[in-house]
Amino acid sequence: MATTSTTSGSLLSHFWRALWRALGHVLLWFAIGFVVAAIIVEAVALIFAGPSHIGLLTHLAAAALGIAFGYAAALTVLVREVIGFLLKSLQEIERSVQGDLTGGSRIVEGFVENIEKRL
Repeated sequence: MATTSTTSGSLLSHFWRALWRALGHVLLWFAIGFVVAAIIVEAVALIFAGPSHIGLLTHLAAAALGIAFGYAAALTVLVREVIGFLLKSLQEIERSVQGDLTGGSRIVEGFVENIEKRL
């Protein structure tokens, strides 16, 4: 029983650490995608339209494309983080189950040895 509560606590703490790390990565890649797309749109407008024709619509288009690219980058990172969390959790559960099974076999071996000594 103690192993189960320790494993549950360990999994919960692992979950919260992974959640905060994933949130940081998602926000970082959203910001990177937003800035890169906005800069590219502004640069293309500057090159092809000239500095005198850049106006509010150009800035709105840059912001819209920046949000779209930032959102796409953030979702990609989020999916990667979720898959990584699931794999790490499954590995930790596997280690826990292997430890429980190993402990159970030791108990059975000790029981068999005691019976053999008495016979």
